[in-house]
Amino acid sequence: MNEDKNILEKLRGKTGKIVFVLGIAGILLIFLSSLLPKGDGKKTVSQSADTTEQYCRELEEKVSRLVKSITGSKRVSVVITLDSGKQYVYADEGRHSQSETGDSGEQSYTIIRSSDGEESGLLVTEYQPIVRGVAIVCSSLGSQKSDAVSAAVCAALDVSERKVYVTQYAY
Repeated sequence: MNEDKNILEKLRGKTGKIVFVLGIAGILLIFLSSLLPKGDGKKTVSQSADTTEQYCRELEEKVSRLVKSITGSKRVSVVITLDSGKQYVYADEGRHSQSETGDSGEQSYTIIRSSDGEESGLLVTEYQPIVRGVAIVCSSLGSQKSDAVSAAVCAALDVSERKVYVTQYAY
């Protein structure tokens, strides 16, 4: 019986030490994880750039299909330049203060918190990038087709004629 008590006392002593060491190790791991940099910011920036480039490529493909259908040309190159990236409008709390010069000094935005604890502004509207200019080169093009292509692109992208340049390949 005495031997059983000695074994139990030895186990309790060892178990207590093990639990204590594991607890300290857990606390250290939590502390170290808070020191590690988060990569979320970099992903957001690159995703934004990727989506703007993807949006531009999609516009170029759509305009290319439009030009091919108007001209019957199989060889069409389209380059679209954008003014900026996407623009976001966030909900504000309606509190604005203005300085003596009339410039708004502060603006408070409505903040939402996701389930993982990240905070962000409440997005109201997202504007696609504005088209700065369009250049189109195709293989078969007459003056009437050139005018039709220019008018169609202006209507499709909601840009003025001075932002669209259409020409034929120089062989």
